[in-house]
Amino acid sequence: MSSPANPYTNSAVNQADPVKLVEMLYSGAIRFARVAMRHITAGEIEPAHHAILRCYAIIAELMATLDFEKGGEIAKGLEQLYDFMLSRLKEADMHKQSGPLDEVLSLLVPLHGTWCESFGMARPLSVVPEASSTADISHAGREVETVGTPIGGRLNLQG
Repeated sequence: MSSPANPYTNSAVNQADPVKLVEMLYSGAIRFARVAMRHITAGEIEPAHHAILRCYAIIAELMATLDFEKGGEIAKGLEQLYDFMLSRLKEADMHKQSGPLDEVLSLLVPLHGTWCESFGMARPLSVVPEASSTADISHAGREVETVGTPIGGRLNLQG
């Protein structure tokens, strides 16, 4: 299925630097997790499943691009967080429960904020934490830029 916005998204992905690509991945994962929560709440099983799969694919991409040589302990910590998020997404999908999605959001939103803050990027209003989706995580310093670079163009970030 194609969307008129896809050429613009593909262009943005192809032209973005690695820092911006990671920001786009975080934004997409947050968006799809929230979409899945809305569908679960509405009892819409199939759309919830597809939104969870999109979120899962994005987090798997973030995990696959970690650079353990450059990122060291930060990359190892992110790998553990991403692995936990993937397991919670599986749980949400199997049982069609929003609780695990809220847990994933409670990690993604601050990670996204930390990423943006670390690189002086403005955080888009669409991914500002909601009351039920916040968590305090420590800002692991500014070394986050060495964590890795995503492989652009493999994911469709459009909803």
